[in-house]
Amino acid sequence: NEITWFNNQGVDVQDTSKYMLLRTSAWTNLTVRNADEMQDSGEYRCSTSNAVGGAEINVTLVVKKYPMPPNATLIKAMYNSRHRNDVELEWQVDGVEQNGGWTGFHLEHQWVSERPNKRGKSNDSHVRMEERIGTQDWYRTVIQDPDIRSHTVRGLTPTVTYQFRIIPINYRTIGHPL
Repeated sequence: NEITWFNNQGVDVQDTSKYMLLRTSAWTNLTVRNADEMQDSGEYRCSTSNAVGGAEINVTLVVKKYPMPPNATLIKAMYNSRHRNDVELEWQVDGVEQNGGWTGFHLEHQWVSERPNKRGKSNDSHVRMEERIGTQDWYRTVIQDPDIRSHTVRGLTPTVTYQFRIIPINYRTIGHPL
């Protein structure tokens, strides 16, 4: 048996970084890697022949991508503890109805600066500040409910200024941090 696959442009498919062919004596499986909605959607053709004849079949591939999540905007950041180490955040989703293509949120915070001489000895605080300036990591909380619009970040340091951002997510796409 000879089995040949043709892509949506009518070109004979070979093993490449884009296409993978898995062959046995009875069948050949075509895998399209990193499929793109515009480039790879279309009609593919499988052709086979042997000593007694041949056959062809057309297969339609429809590549669907997940829509970009909507923008979300933080609308409130407020201390909710006497010691100023818990911050309640609220956000809104801009311009879409409920459950408009997102599955949750990444709520992130980052250390920005510390008020000098407010914690421990002056020299100790300066050393901590230099250590933190080098590591500006975003700390992430994953919120898996797309209907939630508030969250409390706990365990913050009262003398530190933080930056917060909210990022809508869906199964495959991450929105823009705002």
